[in-house]
Amino acid sequence: MTDHMNRSGIEVTSLEQQLLQTDDQEFIMAFLHRQKHVWKNQEMSDFVENYFEKSLNTKDLSAALKQYLHQFRIHAEVDETEVSFQGVRNQSPLMSDEFFRDLAFVYREQLLVRESLQSFENYLDDKLHCLNTWTKVTAVSFTAAAAISAVVAAAAAKGVRAAVAMGAGPILFGAICTWMLALLKKHKNAVNIQKKIICFMIVGADIIIKDLSNVYALGRRLQFHTESLSEMVDEGAAEVAFRKKLVAFNESFQELQCQSNDYGRDIHWARAVVIQSIIHSNC
Repeated sequence: MTDHMNRSGIEVTSLEQQLLQTDDQEFIMAFLHRQKHVWKNQEMSDFVENYFEKSLNTKDLSAALKQYLHQFRIHAEVDETEVSFQGVRNQSPLMSDEFFRDLAFVYREQLLVRESLQSFENYLDDKLHCLNTWTKVTAVSFTAAAAISAVVAAAAAKGVRAAVAMGAGPILFGAICTWMLALLKKHKNAVNIQKKIICFMIVGADIIIKDLSNVYALGRRLQFHTESLSEMVDEGAAEVAFRKKLVAFNESFQELQCQSNDYGRDIHWARAVVIQSIIHSNC
C-alpha cells in the first residue's frame, strides 16, 4: 500500500485517500464494518455507522440547496454581484415549503445524533473512571498482598525454606499484578480511542447543526427579500426605492451562497475527520 504526504506532513495511506475522496457510501460502510473486530464493541460500531448513515441526509440537503441557488441564479439573471431589475420579473420559485420541512427534519435528526453521542461519551467517561479506580486498587492491593505474604512466610518458616517462601510470594503477586495492570491498560487504551472518535463525531455534529441553523435563517431572509422585491415590481415602484431593496436582496443572496459553500465543506470535513481518526487509531 503506497503512502504520500499531505500538506501537514502526515503520511496518508492510499486507503485513507480513497475514503476521504469517495462519495460511495457502500465503500465507507464496508470499511466501518471491518472495524468491528478492532473495537470489539457493537455499540461503538452502531454509533459510527449511524453517524455516516445520517450524514447522507445532510449531503442530500446540501445538494438541494446548491441546486436551488443555481436555478435562482439562472432565472433571476444573477451575476457575480447582483440580480438585475428585469431578473426579478423572471425569478424562479422561492424555496419551497418542502425544502424547509426537509431542513427541519435533518436538523432534528442531527440534534438526536448529537444527544446520543453525548450520552455515549458520558458512558465512556464513567468507564474510564472505573478503570482508573481499578488500576489504583489493583496496584495497592497486590503490593500489600506481596508484603503480607513475605511477612507470613517469614513467621511460618525458618532457614532455607523461609528464604524461598519469602522470595516466592512477592514474585507471584508481582507477576499477577503486572498481568492485571497490563490488561487494565489495554482496556483503557481501547476506551480512550473510542472516546476520541466519538469526540470528533460530536464536533462534526455541532458544526452541521450550526450550519443548518444558519441556512434556515438566511433562507427565510432571502425569501422575505424576494417577496418584497416581487411586490415592488408588481406595484410599479420607483427604481430608486427598488434599488434600495435590491441591495438588501443581493447581500442576502450572497450570504446564503457563502453559507451553502461552507455547509458543503463542513459536511465533507465532518465525515473525513472521523475516517482519519479511525484509521490512525489502528496505527
